[in-house]
Amino acid sequence: MKVIEESAFPPMVQPLHVNIAVYDDEFPGGMIGKVSARDPDPFDHLSYTVVSNEMLFDVHQWDGTLKVLILSLFIDI
Repeated sequence: MKVIEESAFPPMVQPLHVNIAVYDDEFPGGMIGKVSARDPDPFDHLSYTVVSNEMLFDVHQWDGTLKVLILSLFIDI
């Protein structure tokens, strides 16, 4: 049995700013960025998830790749 100590440091997330310019309210979807984080604890493993009730974005669980899932943007900003 191997006992690993409890996490001593919280993960650190780098700021992510994404600007999307669209024509006629259409965006074909696809990769728009990558979430970057690190954890100084040697035995911690980071994973990513989108916390939302809307299915607008997806993030790869292990590498942080951020994708737009929708084809038409009907969002008032």
